[in-house]
Amino acid sequence: MNAKTFDARKYAKEIEDQGYTIVPDTLSEVQIRDATTAMLEVYEREREISETVETQTEHALGVHHLFAKHRYFEEFYLNDKVNAVVRLVLGDDMVLTETHARSILPSGGREERHGFQVHVDRVPYWSGRDHENWDT
Repeated sequence: MNAKTFDARKYAKEIEDQGYTIVPDTLSEVQIRDATTAMLEVYEREREISETVETQTEHALGVHHLFAKHRYFEEFYLNDKVNAVVRLVLGDDMVLTETHARSILPSGGREERHGFQVHVDRVPYWSGRDHENWDT
């Protein structure tokens, strides 16, 4: 990483201001291809489990604990640029312990403009409240 041309503070500020950022030129075409291939392997291998726990549906594919599912992802998240930004936002003592992958599929017959999926936890899962009673 060239410290003279990459300013992690810019991207950390974008996260602070708008809740996300896009760090350009972090993955090569080969890395994108390899990550896509690895993800498709994981999605297929985990399909039965994921459908049972409803992280894979006709509209989306999802898998938890990605580090443990494919050796490719053991190093995928060690990108110097991305980690420089993350450390500015979370602190130097941050530790990445979990990853989750989610791929949204085409709308499955719904109107194209409504083909995306949104996930919102109205009550934090760690609150201990039963999800069936979230509205109370």
